[in-house]
Parts: sequence; structure tokens; C-alpha cells
Amino acid sequence: MTKTIFDPSVQPRCEYCFHCADKGGTLICGKTGRAAEAPCRRYLYDPTLRKPLQHRRLPSYSPDSFRID
Repeated sequence: MTKTIFDPSVQPRCEYCFHCADKGGTLICGKTGRAAEAPCRRYLYDPTLRKPLQHRRLPSYSPDSFRID
């Protein structure tokens, strides 16, 4: 079993690949030179390219919402 530093549940995506570059809104693979549709065997995960998901903001409540009359 191989130990990894990063979360193994991260699915391989070209936008996280070290070799991939964004050219005018299109992802281009730096190794193959083609448009990146699916991760290839040269996929190399780069954690600096990953953007964390934004959490939903909690609704704001007033103190009257918690008052029992």
C-alpha cells in the first residue's frame, strides 16, 4: 500500500494536473499538446491548482426567531 501526502479521494482532473495549462479558456496538456479531455497516464497532481469548494453561507436569524411566546 502506498502512502500519499494528499487526500487519495481526489479524483484525477486535468485542471489539477501539473502539466496542464489554460490557454484562452481551453485546457491544453503540456505533455501531449492536445486539448485535455480526460486525465492521461502523465497526470501529476498539483495541489496548488486546486481551489477549495465554497461553503454555503448560513442564513442570518434575528433574536425574535428564537423567542417563544
